[in-house]
Amino acid sequence: MSKFNKEQKIEIYRKWKDEKISISQLSKAYKMNLANLDYMLRLIDMHGTNILNTRKRVYSKKFKEQTIEQAIFRFKSISVNICSNFS
Repeated sequence: MSKFNKEQKIEIYRKWKDEKISISQLSKAYKMNLANLDYMLRLIDMHGTNILNTRKRVYSKKFKEQTIEQAIFRFKSISVNICSNFS
């Protein structure tokens, strides 16, 4: 899939939303992967075109490790609470 700028993405969205052109037709016309196009259109539909203004975030390795550790800790404490309720 080639990269599209914001205006092109909005144009594709308008064709899907207003002109009722199917996702498969748009996928062929713009040579986009069907799943990626579907995701993009539904994301815009849910959050509006302002979602296209957000940039991808880059997280450090340390931040990712800390986040995973926190998630595991929370899961373990939830599991312990659930198990103790059944005892």
